[in-house]
Amino acid sequence: MLRLFVDNTKSLVDPVFPVRWCLCPGDWEELRKRNAQNIHVVISVVYGDREVDRHMFPIDRAMEYIRLRRAGTHTLNAFVVWCEDDWGHPREDRSKSGKQRLRQAFASKEANGVPTYNLYDGNDELSLLNIPQIDCRLKYLLDVASVNVEVGAEFFAPEPPEWEKKWVNLLFSRKPVDQCAYRRRRIFAYTLQFVLVPLIFAVKCPIRLTALLFTILTARRYWKFAPVFRIWTYRFEDVWDPPTTMYWHPRNNLVLRDKEGNKRNSLFLFLHPCLWLAVAGVAASVWAYWGFVSAIGAWLGMAVSWLVVEAWLYLLVLVVVGIIAAYKLAKYLYDPDYHHRQLQRAEKLKEEREAARKRREDEYFTVSLQELVCPGDRQLPVIVSELPVSRRTFRLRFQELKKKVCRPFAL
Repeated sequence: MLRLFVDNTKSLVDPVFPVRWCLCPGDWEELRKRNAQNIHVVISVVYGDREVDRHMFPIDRAMEYIRLRRAGTHTLNAFVVWCEDDWGHPREDRSKSGKQRLRQAFASKEANGVPTYNLYDGNDELSLLNIPQIDCRLKYLLDVASVNVEVGAEFFAPEPPEWEKKWVNLLFSRKPVDQCAYRRRRIFAYTLQFVLVPLIFAVKCPIRLTALLFTILTARRYWKFAPVFRIWTYRFEDVWDPPTTMYWHPRNNLVLRDKEGNKRNSLFLFLHPCLWLAVAGVAASVWAYWGFVSAIGAWLGMAVSWLVVEAWLYLLVLVVVGIIAAYKLAKYLYDPDYHHRQLQRAEKLKEEREAARKRREDEYFTVSLQELVCPGDRQLPVIVSELPVSRRTFRLRFQELKKKVCRPFAL
C-alpha cells in the first residue's frame, strides 16, 4: 500500500507542511504488471466529518506541500490512481489525455473551492462510485494511506486591518490565500489600482447605464439604479434582475400587467416607451432626410470597394492552393515510387514512436518509480535535502522557502 509521512503527526507548527510518500514493493510490482502509466497520488483532506480539500500529484514527485485552510485536527487520506485508454485512444497520446481526464475526475473544483465529485459514501467511507468514467477506464489501488495532523489557530497569519482589506481586495472576488498573495495585491493596490479603478468605473458605468435604459424602454417592472454606480457592491445582473419572475415574463411588464399580475387595458400599450421612441425616431429621420440620402451613397461606395478587394484576395488564395495541388499531383504521377516511399516513411516513423514509447514506459518503472519503493518499515525524513537527487526540484525548494515567509490566512 501507499505510505504517507509528515514531520510531526501530533502537533504541526505550520499550516503549510510537506508530505512525502512511498510505494510498498508489492504495489510497485502490481503497477508494473498492469503496465500502469501516468500514475498519480490523490490526497483528500478531511476536516471533521467532511472533505474540505483535495490534491492530485504525479506519484514520481515523491513529496509535495499541503496547505490547511483552518485550525484543528485534519485527516489526510491518500491512494493511487491512473487512467487506461482502453476505448480506442492512441497509446502515444495516453500520457497527455490520461492526465487531463484524471484531473477532470479528481481535481476539478466548484467556484467555492469544493471538489466537484464526492469521494465518500453515506458512511464516510472512501468510495469512487461518484467519480465519473471520463472517456477512459479509471484504475486505482484503494489501499488508503491515512494520517492525522493538527495545527493551532495561532500559527495562521493575522488578519490585516479592515480599512486596508477593502481597498486591497477591491478588484478581487476571493480573499488572498496567504501573506505573499496579500503583499502582491497591496503593491498593486497602491500603484496601478489608482489608475485602473477610474478606468473600470468609466467603462462599466456606461454599460450598466445602457442596460438600465434598455430595461426602462422595454417597460420592465423591476430595475435598480444603484448598481449603475456601485459597481463593486452589486452584480451587473442586479440592474434588471426581477426577484421572482423571468425577465421577459408578461408579469414583469408594466404595460401588459399590473402589480398583482392582472391584464391591463389595451390602451396602456400607447404608453409603451418603445412606441414614443419610434415616433421620435421617425420625426428625426424626416428632418434629416437629405443628409441621410448622401450618407447612404458614401456607405454603398465603401461596401462595393471592399467586396472587390475581398474577391481579389480569395482569387489569390485559390491560385496558390491550385499551384500546390498541381505540384503534388505531378510529383505523384511522374514518380511511381513516391507513394511507396511515403508509406515506408510513415511506417518507420510509427515504429520509432512505438520504440520511444516502450523506452519511456521502462524508464518510468526502472528509474522514476523504483526510487519510490519504501525501504522497509522505517520512517522517511520529510525534507527536500533527504530526497533522491533527481527529486530535489527547484519547485520543492521554492515551496520550502515560501512557507517560511508566506503564512496562510485561516478561513
